[in-house]
Amino acid sequence: MKKTIMGIALLSLALCPVAGSCAPSAQDTLDGNAFAFRLLRETVRSDGSSSVFVSPFSASMALTVAANGAEGHTLQQMSEVLGFDALDLDGINGYYKQLADRITSDSDVVMEIANSLWVSDQMKLRNPYMRKVRKGFGADVFCRDFSLPSVPEEINSWCSDKTEGKIDRIIENISPADMLYILNAVYFNGNWTKPFDKAATVTKDFHAWDGSVQKADMMRQTSEFPYYSDDGLSMVELPYGEKGNFVMDLILPDEGISIEEVLENLDASTFSRICTSMSCPKVCIELPKMELEYDINLNSILQGLGMKNAFTSAADFSGMSRIPLMISQVRQKTYLKVDEKGTEAAAVTAVSVMKASVNPEPPVRFTADRPFILIIRETCSGTVLFAGAVRSL
Repeated sequence: MKKTIMGIALLSLALCPVAGSCAPSAQDTLDGNAFAFRLLRETVRSDGSSSVFVSPFSASMALTVAANGAEGHTLQQMSEVLGFDALDLDGINGYYKQLADRITSDSDVVMEIANSLWVSDQMKLRNPYMRKVRKGFGADVFCRDFSLPSVPEEINSWCSDKTEGKIDRIIENISPADMLYILNAVYFNGNWTKPFDKAATVTKDFHAWDGSVQKADMMRQTSEFPYYSDDGLSMVELPYGEKGNFVMDLILPDEGISIEEVLENLDASTFSRICTSMSCPKVCIELPKMELEYDINLNSILQGLGMKNAFTSAADFSGMSRIPLMISQVRQKTYLKVDEKGTEAAAVTAVSVMKASVNPEPPVRFTADRPFILIIRETCSGTVLFAGAVRSL
């Protein structure tokens, strides 16, 4: 895994709300961001790596595609974890449709979103489910023989194509129990509104989380940027493009305060308050150039957040298929590059769905300890070959 050592794990692409009749509501965005901060906090807490980089947006969209086939407690838990328990599925789908249409139409940056479903030929998806995910998420549906060795490569090629080659592998092999893969790919490429001058980049010490000191190429510039300082942290906002509809928020804990401590107190509401409290002073920024790749299995994190049923035989995905199904894995791979010119980022989330292991019904008792009849027949024609009545032995 290629990565830089970062002292700030909270490095995210935040979407700046802009005016428009089709913009998602502020409350819906707040609800969606609630999942983002919970996911980041739990990922940092559970992963001992020096750096983490996740895409809550990609994970949430992929899981929402799966949730469209869920019913009962499974749907309720998924909606609550994703932060949309106040909306029904039509409302959630409408939110993502509006959001995706809006953020991919900005000519200032490259922002691409793609969804696909890869279905085993041993399973048939329900037509209403396919209509919903095609209409609401623009998802392509591919039916394949999962026993063919070419299928994982075909899926991986789709990922590479949708992320400009940054995520080129998400599936290693296909288990015989796997019935469906739900994939979401997100690709972002934006140039800074105020680029860093390469001549100003210098090598400086970077004090890593474990106490070690590394050499880093530190980009530098002084200009007016939205800035906030309080609550044990400082935050600066770096815009992309001419319109600045996309920004990167950098959050730096005060000396002696850890990232984990900041994240414990940082949620969607607090973050929204910080964003609206920023002033625009002249700021001298020093930021390390970085390039990293990250790979994580989100199963335990999502279960810890409350999405329990979906990963067990108690899962109810009857809206998706007549076959009992459960999620076997939610895997995400991400890529990030930050330099003087701007930022390139990509993510693929794969939700693997498998046959559920159904708890067996107690056996029906058949004890032939009294007279019984026996018949021997040929099954294709139904021809009875032998028949008898056993009265005694």
